[in-house]
Amino acid sequence: MTPAYFTIYLIGFSGVGKTTIGAKLADSLDAKFYDIDAEIVKHDKREIVDIFRVKGEEYFRYLEVEMVQKVSNRRSKRKVVALGGGAFESKEIRHCVKEHGVSIFLSACQQKLYKRMRAKIDRPLLQNFESKMTAAELKKQIQMLMKKRIKNYRTADITIAIKSKTVPQVVSEIKGKLT
Repeated sequence: MTPAYFTIYLIGFSGVGKTTIGAKLADSLDAKFYDIDAEIVKHDKREIVDIFRVKGEEYFRYLEVEMVQKVSNRRSKRKVVALGGGAFESKEIRHCVKEHGVSIFLSACQQKLYKRMRAKIDRPLLQNFESKMTAAELKKQIQMLMKKRIKNYRTADITIAIKSKTVPQVVSEIKGKLT
């Protein structure tokens, strides 16, 4: 089915399910799972939102590139890597992904993303640090970020539309596309 050595990178907007799907996919492939945001938190010893608040987005993006390169170069035979929603904006990360494995864009409509994101407080680019975003502000921010990122997302090797699929259905579809 899949080669003995491979890395699968899951890309897509925040809230699309990269971490949940990635963990299940890794388990089903007997692969090691890495969530880049979790790796950054472990490395920096601060939550993502606190990194953004204290050090800024530029510092966070620097750490993101560093962690993707570090995880990509680990000697695990099989890896599934969930990238942060904005990670694929980085030319360095796109190059690293292309060099080390296959990229899979998990795609969802903006309405589905809004429904998933409206209760989240851990997405720094989808919040106002002074007060909670209104529904209209959140929808506008999702739309703006998606418009900005979609060009790079579409460069992925494989695209999987989430729609109303269950996690096992998405995992099965990914595995089918990898054969």
